[in-house]
Amino acid sequence: MALCGDCAHLVLNHIANPEYPARRYNGPDDLAGKRVAVVKGSTASAYLDSVESQKTEYFDFSACATSLIAGETDAVVYDTPVIQHFTLKEGRVRVAGTQFRPENYGIAFPVGSPLRRSVNQALLKLFENGAYETLYRKWLGEKAGG
Repeated sequence: MALCGDCAHLVLNHIANPEYPARRYNGPDDLAGKRVAVVKGSTASAYLDSVESQKTEYFDFSACATSLIAGETDAVVYDTPVIQHFTLKEGRVRVAGTQFRPENYGIAFPVGSPLRRSVNQALLKLFENGAYETLYRKWLGEKAGG
């Protein structure tokens, strides 16, 4: 889930209101018939078009999270790094189920940019020396799915 094209990925996942402990969300099939918040125009929104849920689109993730906490929706589907950071800071919600749609994040540079090589080297160094894992745990908690 780093910012490099082929060394990491982002995933869609969902957070569920812990006031409903009997509800089990293990994947997109469990969202059928549920009120699900998504960010308008996101890949999560497009993905949920194939799930028979009651999708509500919001302008940004904060609005989705607010709707979940207020009990207006049952779950939020969005990028796992955003969800993980939010759940790490917000004790009233939790990550539910497993990741179900990996996608890549990337950093784009103009063709021939002198920054590409130095950024790639810096990212590789973070992975090799363990700093990436330390930063990941600090800002996102444990990796989703394990």
